[in-house]
Amino acid sequence: MVVDISDDLRSHEESSLHQLLSGSRILVAAISHEIRNVCAAIAVVHQNLRRDSFSQKSRDFEVLGTLIHSLEKIAGMSLPSGSDRAANINLSSLLEELRIIVEQPLQEKGIELKISLKEDLPMVFADRPSLMQVFLNLINNSERAMSSQSRRQLLLSVDTDEQQVFVRVLDSGSGVQNPSDLFKPFQKRAESTGLGLYLSRAFMRSFGGDLRYEATTLGACFVVELTRSGKLEGLFNE
Repeated sequence: MVVDISDDLRSHEESSLHQLLSGSRILVAAISHEIRNVCAAIAVVHQNLRRDSFSQKSRDFEVLGTLIHSLEKIAGMSLPSGSDRAANINLSSLLEELRIIVEQPLQEKGIELKISLKEDLPMVFADRPSLMQVFLNLINNSERAMSSQSRRQLLLSVDTDEQQVFVRVLDSGSGVQNPSDLFKPFQKRAESTGLGLYLSRAFMRSFGGDLRYEATTLGACFVVELTRSGKLEGLFNE
């Protein structure tokens, strides 16, 4: 029996490329933001040094001012941040797919996963691959946070109101020591570049959602905020 999977393969590759490009745009935006901050600090020092008579006569000093200006222009380049693939998606179906992907690996590490869903969840407006990536990133963070804990439980629960759907990701890990530092890229205390949460929130905001931290007495809780279908489509179709 011969099965033609070319269309499925093409769709998968196109989705992967879209995800890569979206992540790259957000990463560049994060780097640009940090460059602007550095440029602002250098510009202040440059202005202070201008008061020195020796600096005013130095050709290199003037060239430094030109380089600062050029770098500020590069960092100020804007990139589109909205998703062009957002659509109405079935959240229950996505969370079931998420369960299939992560449940076995979590069990092998001694982590109990529970996904508590309400019946008849509304459709939500989102970029499905980006939303899946957000959940995977949050689960990976929780997995690391629980690595040294004797109790390892991960709960995903869903609440709704007339406008939004809220998915809470709650773990029994060590908690968040500095909540004010969350969602900031290139932190000194963060693992790697600290871009995971920053990118996840940027993904959410690209299709009208959001990601926030919610204080809890046990572990850490992150809330994925989604807009119910029919509430935001017009903003992205104009």
